[in-house]
Amino acid sequence: MSGRFIISVALVAILSAAPLLASDVICAGDCNYDGAARMDELVTGVNIALGNRPITACAGFDPGGDGQVTVDELLGGVRNALDGCPRARFEPAACDPVLLPDGQDIAKLRCGALIVPENRRRQNGHTIRLASVVLRATGPHPSPDPLVVLSGGPGQWALASVLPVFTGDFAAPLQAKRDLVFFDQRGTGRTQPALNCPEVLAQSDRYAELLTPPEEAERDARNVVACHDRLTAAGNDLAGYNSAATAQDIADLMTALGYDRFNLYGLSYGTRVALTALRDLPNQRIRSAVLDSVVPLQVDFTGDAAAVSRSFDLLVADCAANAGCDRAYPNLRQTTADLYDRLNAAPPTLQPMAPDGHLFTVVLTGDRLIRLAGNSLQSAALIPFLPFFTNRLASGDTTLVTGALGQIGGPELYSPGAQLSVLCNEEWPFVTPEKIALANQGVDAMFVRAYSADAYLDDTLLAACAQWGAAPDALDNQSVSSEVPALVFAGQYDTATPPAWSQLAAAALPHSFFFEFRGFGHVVLFQQTAPTGPPACAMQVLAQFLDDPTHAPDGSCVAAIPPPAFIGS
Repeated sequence: MSGRFIISVALVAILSAAPLLASDVICAGDCNYDGAARMDELVTGVNIALGNRPITACAGFDPGGDGQVTVDELLGGVRNALDGCPRARFEPAACDPVLLPDGQDIAKLRCGALIVPENRRRQNGHTIRLASVVLRATGPHPSPDPLVVLSGGPGQWALASVLPVFTGDFAAPLQAKRDLVFFDQRGTGRTQPALNCPEVLAQSDRYAELLTPPEEAERDARNVVACHDRLTAAGNDLAGYNSAATAQDIADLMTALGYDRFNLYGLSYGTRVALTALRDLPNQRIRSAVLDSVVPLQVDFTGDAAAVSRSFDLLVADCAANAGCDRAYPNLRQTTADLYDRLNAAPPTLQPMAPDGHLFTVVLTGDRLIRLAGNSLQSAALIPFLPFFTNRLASGDTTLVTGALGQIGGPELYSPGAQLSVLCNEEWPFVTPEKIALANQGVDAMFVRAYSADAYLDDTLLAACAQWGAAPDALDNQSVSSEVPALVFAGQYDTATPPAWSQLAAAALPHSFFFEFRGFGHVVLFQQTAPTGPPACAMQVLAQFLDDPTHAPDGSCVAAIPPPAFIGS
């Protein structure tokens, strides 16, 4: 009888008496990180435990990181050799009260971390921990299929910026019938590691100096390269942070939490993740998908100039169609153009107050005003104020714009390194100068100049992507088709994901239902948050769809949404 057989029999005999040691090693005993623990690797582990081999012979047997192989660690390897290596593991943890949305019961929270490979294309043993939270269903007979909420960005911190929106009142139409699952996507928020970039300036700091758009782009690109160099020097495998990996994370999280089928709700970039999941995961697991402000895989990020110009034209037309607005602001387009030129020629220096009370400096050029207005066009609450704001600023009154600028001094809840990893992996490899020029044909020069400061399209940053470890796949630039029922939302004014993008995605999904919300900007569902009263229109449509994804929900409330009611008219 061989020594190997004696060792394995002895280990199996006591396996049930010893628990598997919890660690970030997904597959204890997998010495070569090929996804399996084999007999020769178990023998290596025993020899390390006996002192006959160094720990470097199989670091996969030392999840505790103490330089030794214990009996528990050996038994973990045996279990994986017998049962097969898991792809991921969920480690429960106590819920941080800070994560509790208003009106939610902490007893209904389930918290923990999903441990998954850092790079799913490479077996190198490196793992990451995805912070996860479940809001358990509140009704007596919940459906077995949860709703997985996918944050935007890329790089948005889901647990810090999306989870708080799901207060008890807001979430009630959904949570009464099913669990709601949230997680910080790889590289973001509370995940470990989080690919944060202190080198990349916050919005409030970006505007403190008087720079031309090309100078801003060059500065920002330098900062991005510095972040890249630091992250890679720390050992992060940046090629592992992409939508396809996140789609697999969803499947692993659902399996680890015990869900067979599930529904997806993606917002902004989260829709790209949802579409990737529809492409890559077994469709029988995905009961339905809700895509809110869609980023189809086949579109090219050629800058925001054309999209913001389209929304500005819509604002001018809606104001002209409103008798009061037309009377109060009869020359809105020319007033804006004149203001743009005047601010570029003599920009004022303003001192807004951030939400935390500190003052910061903004040199308000015309180019910066256009970009800030583009952000304002994302919000149904702000759109009605824009003609009034423009008029007051054109008259020389900076009070309102100074107050509004204070909001850019708030915390930016996203991880730039995760954002850049996604874009370098699957977006910028497909963007060319010719595509950018074509997208800007016929667009007012005011918008083209303002958005030339977008460092994402700067040659320096595109060169940085070549260093990023990106592994572009042609599939990431192709339309996604799926038989899974889908609900598609678009905001009429959306400058980040124009309605045409949502229509493009819906056209490739044969069982989809499309709704465009008049007067709305980016992420439709979140613009209908009411603290009291019945569910707002977008939530009504969403809840009805989840009840029966195979039939079109009643969209009469969408058709009844009035045009913007402009302030001061």
